[in-house]
Amino acid sequence: QAKQSNLPMFLITLSAELANEEKPPEVRRLAGIIIKNSLDSKTAVTQNELSQVWLQMDTQVKGQIKHNVTLSLASPVAQARHT
Repeated sequence: QAKQSNLPMFLITLSAELANEEKPPEVRRLAGIIIKNSLDSKTAVTQNELSQVWLQMDTQVKGQIKHNVTLSLASPVAQARHT
Protein backbone atom coordinates (compact mmCIF):
# COMPACT_ATOMS: atom_id res chain seq x y z
CA GLN A 1 0.00 0.00 0.00
CA ALA A 2 2.84 2.44 0.76
CA LYS A 3 4.24 1.76 -2.70
CA GLN A 4 0.94 2.76 -4.31
CA SER A 5 0.25 5.81 -2.16
CA ASN A 6 3.72 7.38 -1.94
CA LEU A 7 6.35 5.66 -4.09
CA PRO A 8 9.09 8.27 -3.51
CA MET A 9 8.89 7.96 0.30
CA PHE A 10 8.61 4.18 -0.01
CA LEU A 11 11.84 4.04 -2.03
CA ILE A 12 13.67 6.48 0.25
CA THR A 13 12.71 4.38 3.28
CA LEU A 14 13.81 1.14 1.62
CA SER A 15 17.08 2.65 0.44
CA ALA A 16 17.77 3.87 3.99
CA GLU A 17 17.18 0.32 5.27
CA LEU A 18 19.55 -1.01 2.62
CA ALA A 19 22.27 1.44 3.65
CA ASN A 20 21.81 0.95 7.42
CA GLU A 21 24.74 -1.11 8.73
CA GLU A 22 22.83 -1.84 11.95
CA LYS A 23 20.06 -3.75 10.20
CA PRO A 24 20.28 -7.53 9.75
CA PRO A 25 21.64 -8.62 6.36
CA GLU A 26 18.35 -10.32 5.46
CA VAL A 27 16.41 -7.09 5.97
CA ARG A 28 18.89 -5.13 3.89
CA ARG A 29 18.84 -7.70 1.12
CA LEU A 30 15.03 -7.70 1.02
CA ALA A 31 14.98 -3.90 0.88
CA GLY A 32 17.34 -4.00 -2.12
CA ILE A 33 15.22 -6.59 -3.92
CA ILE A 34 12.04 -4.57 -3.36
CA ILE A 35 13.76 -1.41 -4.68
CA LYS A 36 14.89 -3.28 -7.78
CA ASN A 37 11.46 -4.80 -8.37
CA SER A 38 9.84 -1.38 -7.93
CA LEU A 39 12.00 0.14 -10.67
CA ASP A 40 12.68 -2.74 -13.05
CA SER A 41 10.59 -5.15 -15.07
CA LYS A 42 11.17 -7.94 -17.55
CA THR A 43 8.38 -6.75 -19.85
CA ALA A 44 9.02 -3.76 -22.10
CA VAL A 45 5.65 -2.12 -21.44
CA THR A 46 5.99 -2.27 -17.67
CA GLN A 47 9.63 -1.19 -17.84
CA ASN A 48 8.63 1.86 -19.87
CA GLU A 49 6.01 2.77 -17.26
CA LEU A 50 8.49 2.35 -14.40
CA SER A 51 11.08 4.42 -16.26
CA GLN A 52 8.58 7.23 -16.68
CA VAL A 53 7.72 7.14 -12.98
CA TRP A 54 11.44 7.39 -12.12
CA LEU A 55 12.04 10.22 -14.59
CA GLN A 56 9.11 12.21 -13.21
CA MET A 57 10.25 11.79 -9.60
CA ASP A 58 11.70 14.84 -7.83
CA THR A 59 15.45 15.26 -8.38
CA GLN A 60 16.18 15.50 -4.64
CA VAL A 61 14.26 12.29 -3.99
CA LYS A 62 16.18 10.46 -6.71
CA GLY A 63 19.42 11.86 -5.31
CA GLN A 64 18.65 10.57 -1.82
CA ILE A 65 17.79 7.11 -3.16
CA LYS A 66 20.97 7.02 -5.27
CA HIS A 67 23.04 8.17 -2.30
CA ASN A 68 21.66 5.46 -0.01
CA VAL A 69 22.06 2.73 -2.62
CA THR A 70 25.63 3.87 -3.31
CA LEU A 71 26.43 3.69 0.42
CA SER A 72 25.37 0.06 0.43
CA LEU A 73 27.99 -0.71 -2.23
CA ALA A 74 30.70 0.08 0.33
CA SER A 75 29.14 -2.14 2.99
CA PRO A 76 31.34 -4.83 4.54
CA VAL A 77 28.25 -7.09 4.43
CA ALA A 78 28.26 -9.00 1.15
CA GLN A 79 24.46 -9.51 1.15
CA ALA A 80 23.94 -5.77 1.18
CA ARG A 81 26.56 -5.07 -1.50
CA HIS A 82 25.35 -7.71 -3.93
CA THR A 83 21.63 -7.04 -3.79
